[in-house]
Amino acid sequence: MLFDIEVDRPGRVSGWVVPDHPSAQPVIVASSGRDASIRVLAGDARPDLVQRRLHATGRCGFRLDSETWPALRDGSDIQLYEERSNILIYRRTRDSALPIRLFQLETQSLPFYPLVGELCPHVRMVYSGCETIGEESLTGIFGIGFTDSVFVSGAVAYRRYEPYLRERDFRRIVLLCDPLREPAARILRLKACSGEPSGSWKALGQAGLVQAFAEVDAFDQRSLTRCLRSLPDEDFLSLANPLTRLLGAAQAWEIPGADQAGAALDSLSQFDVVGFEDDLSGFVASVGALTGRGDILRSRPNEPADLMRAVHALSLSPLAGDLVDLDQSVVGLARTALATV
Repeated sequence: MLFDIEVDRPGRVSGWVVPDHPSAQPVIVASSGRDASIRVLAGDARPDLVQRRLHATGRCGFRLDSETWPALRDGSDIQLYEERSNILIYRRTRDSALPIRLFQLETQSLPFYPLVGELCPHVRMVYSGCETIGEESLTGIFGIGFTDSVFVSGAVAYRRYEPYLRERDFRRIVLLCDPLREPAARILRLKACSGEPSGSWKALGQAGLVQAFAEVDAFDQRSLTRCLRSLPDEDFLSLANPLTRLLGAAQAWEIPGADQAGAALDSLSQFDVVGFEDDLSGFVASVGALTGRGDILRSRPNEPADLMRAVHALSLSPLAGDLVDLDQSVVGLARTALATV
């Protein structure tokens, strides 16, 4: 999906939305803090979209004004989403927004420090979990031109999107955690998926791993070791070194090799802030300095008891080193390099 906002005035908002499916008719869901949400058909003729070969008919335009939607007139916080994808295409807040384009490479599926919650009230266009957004839509989000207040976070292949980040002058941040934290979190998710109905979307593409971990005691290193040792090489490697994969691979699904550790370190050198789990206050202070609003950030680590137990059990396994050997190297070398700066 592609979109753009062309008119952004107190009493009027208009633009266009090109859906992923060429035959779909896009619908905008508009909501505010005070009024019930309304649905607006994006069906205005836009010959320019046809000329640019973005859409066959060009019937993708939309407009909202204060006469038909009073929320535009009374200064309410408002949001517009594309109905089918639920992607945010416009947001307005009464408070002034931070004028920063910020990208966070999220290395944890269960974030150690959920920064998005603290920045959301202060940044206009916020997208978390961006790995779930289609590539075309995500590149469009990186290219948003109607505001310079954008925050995007997620576990995407950094090198794939780096050119877009550079072109739009995104500041980049990353928080590096215990390398075993993410494999442990994924093992807990795989166990949870074993209780899902057959054919559940949560197990798509990983049915073998779900079955393998279904009966594993994630808090016992012997049980974990037996399971890891029995995995086919391909499945074991799919769990291994998630940080190196995100930083060094061209696609998030690639299996990283030793050469990608160097690529991962090269990627880290392009970040404005590189933080570490054991110095969260330092990371928060650096992000605060980068945004100019350190007062809105608080150091609140997210350490669920079950995850911490799983990390500890996994750390005792003799296979733990094989599982995160490249990630440990990347984190260690990054720590050493930053200590000498």
